Amino acid sequence: MRQKICQQIIKEDGKVYILIDESSTLSTRTTLIVHLRCQTKNSEEAYFHFLDLLELPSATAETITKTLLSCMSTCGFSDSCLQRSLVRFTSDRAEVMLGKMSGVGQTLLEKYPRIILWHCLNHRLEFSVGDTISEVHGANHGWWNLFQSGGGHKCTLKRNYSKFCGLNWQM
Repeated sequence: MRQKICQQIIKEDGKVYILIDESSTLSTRTTLIVHLRCQTKNSEEAYFHFLDLLELPSATAETITKTLLSCMSTCGFSDSCLQRSLVRFTSDRAEVMLGKMSGVGQTLLEKYPRIILWHCLNHRLEFSVGDTISEVHGANHGWWNLFQSGGGHKCTLKRNYSKFCGLNWQM
C-alpha cells in the first residue's frame, strides 16, 4: 500500500512534506518515525500518510539524514523527484533535528534549497502549555497530567476542575 501511495504521488507530481520524530523504545533502541503529508494536482485536500518506522544505529544528524533519504529512495522518491516535490521538513526543536549548523533540517535545506523548515505545531503546543503551567502560581500539575492522559479523564477533569475553579468549559 505504501509503494502504491508513493508511486501515485510521484506520478501526479504531488507536493510532499516530511514529518519525522526520533524516539527510543523500551529496549533503548533509537527509532525514527516518518510521515508524509502530500497533495497532488488531482486532489483538493492534503493527505497524511505513515511512511515508516526505522531503527537508527545512532541519533546523530548525519545518521538520521542518511536513514531518512534511504527510506525516501526505497519508496521511489529519487533525488530529482525530491528536488521537485519536497516543500517542507517538520520535526521537533531538538538540536539534532533543527540545529542551525548541522541538524537534519539544515542538511536537507542545503540539498533541497526550496524547502521550508518547520518546528512541529504539536511540539510547540506542548512546550507552550508546559511553560504556562510552570509560570502560573499555584497550578496543579496533577490536573494537567490527568487531562493529558485523555479519554474519560478529560470529562472528569472538566467536571471537577470547573467545580473547583468556578470555570465553565465549553468542549
